[in-house]
Amino acid sequence: MDKSNKIIGWNKSIDYWVLIQVVVPIAFGLLSIRFGQDTNWDLRDYHLYNAYAYLNGRSNIDLLPAGLSTFLPPYMDVVYFELVQHTAPWLAGFIIGIIQGLNFILIFNISRYCLRAVNIKNVIVAFVLAFLGVLSVGFLSELGTTFWDSVVSLFPLTSLLIIVASMGPILSGLRSAFLSLFLAGLIVGVGGGVKFLSILYFFSLFFSLLFISIPFKRRMALAMLFGVGAAMGLMAADGALFFNTWHQMGNPIFPFMNNFFHSQLTQCSPFLDKCFRPKDFSEEIFYPVIFTVNPFRVNELPYKQINWLIVYWASIYLLIRMAFYRKEKGPFKPEIKLLLLFFWFSAFLWIHLFSIYRYQITIEVLIPLVVFTFFLTAFELKSWAQILLMLILGVVTVLNLNGIPNWGRSSWTDRAYQFNTSWAQAGRIDSVILIGGSLSWIIPALDIKRPFIQIKFNCKPNNHAYVQRASALLRSSHDGKVLVILNHEEINLPHAIAMLRPYNFTFKKENCTYETGYIGRAAFSYQFCPAERIVKDNIGSGLL
Repeated sequence: MDKSNKIIGWNKSIDYWVLIQVVVPIAFGLLSIRFGQDTNWDLRDYHLYNAYAYLNGRSNIDLLPAGLSTFLPPYMDVVYFELVQHTAPWLAGFIIGIIQGLNFILIFNISRYCLRAVNIKNVIVAFVLAFLGVLSVGFLSELGTTFWDSVVSLFPLTSLLIIVASMGPILSGLRSAFLSLFLAGLIVGVGGGVKFLSILYFFSLFFSLLFISIPFKRRMALAMLFGVGAAMGLMAADGALFFNTWHQMGNPIFPFMNNFFHSQLTQCSPFLDKCFRPKDFSEEIFYPVIFTVNPFRVNELPYKQINWLIVYWASIYLLIRMAFYRKEKGPFKPEIKLLLLFFWFSAFLWIHLFSIYRYQITIEVLIPLVVFTFFLTAFELKSWAQILLMLILGVVTVLNLNGIPNWGRSSWTDRAYQFNTSWAQAGRIDSVILIGGSLSWIIPALDIKRPFIQIKFNCKPNNHAYVQRASALLRSSHDGKVLVILNHEEINLPHAIAMLRPYNFTFKKENCTYETGYIGRAAFSYQFCPAERIVKDNIGSGLL
């Protein structure tokens, strides 16, 4: 190995680029501290509660307090919850930032394999492309947060790295290729189990494998083995969760595919947010241009990401160019071909299924590498042109940094969250009715062993079945001390009273108080209203 790549003077020589791969994730951990404590809406809506419920066995105590998100996999939420319970919140943010920073290592090594395939052995190029990738606006906006898109990205990127690194054995027909493809499938399957929405990257990799230039039977065998590994990874991660959800809701992957399983408690079908998706076929074709010009088409907050325009027009040109190589091997090395196909399939599936900007972070961080390999392949760039292209990508990245969305941050405190109220005293509450979103974080904050019942959803429940289940829980409150917690930013008091009527409860406006909880130093206020039973009422006569 070249001595220039060594740091001399230690007891053992340390590879310079290995050190870089250690330093960069730590730097992102420090940057996470600089950004502040996460207070995002999803954290309040279900991330804190799902971890608390998983650790305290509340699945049979509460009734959908986090709405439909109650049954999403809680594994990363548990990691965050345990960190903020047992360490300082800033240290938890630092650790999450380091984990997210591991994306750099994967992109860096993917870049090295792809560039080596076209005889670019200068590791600095791979470093620049990987570093620009993790400076993307979507990635930075989630740094240190509980959205987890930049954590589950580690799974498909690791699978992509394994496949790219194994391209030699794959092309040569060596047996080790089968083990590599199974391992890659297993890892991306586990990622799908950590966050269901990342399953789309399994399909992207699977479809990409079908285009590798090897004999058909071997290609299909490798793709099928990859699929078997993915299925095993998914079941290893979520098998017990599927069984428990099936037992409770009659749908193992609730709230998804409820149009097929028909859960008795809800009529949600399907559980996909369509508001960000293209409106027609013409928008599907030009959607990267549309959401670059108008970020609100794919995001609740404004952002700036010019890179999508570059990769879009580059892809259009390259697809046209590919048409002229149909009868030849074409200009693509297998590693680069796999990279481009994975990117295109992922972008296609993301646009058609979700079009929510956060969900495409896995491929957003690959844009600099994709653009660079495109120009390199299409125009056979000289060294000076490669440097110029990296400078252009760098300038565009710096311009994008002015438009990083803020999902909610606070300065750090000693406690990650707290809710000081006299209602938390023992004996004051027998059960709690929640009305509105982002309320379930109050449950771990109050930490009282009483049932919490949500009665407002982002889809229509089965009124009769749900009222029966909720009423059974409320009847278990022998002393009738029922508290209503209301998100007054979503629901006014008259509407809340009307929503309570099917459950045979009401409350008096004058008895309501405003109570405030804190995540970091960010304050969140809600209305607490003691409920009263309606003595004579036709339960189920109202609408949720």
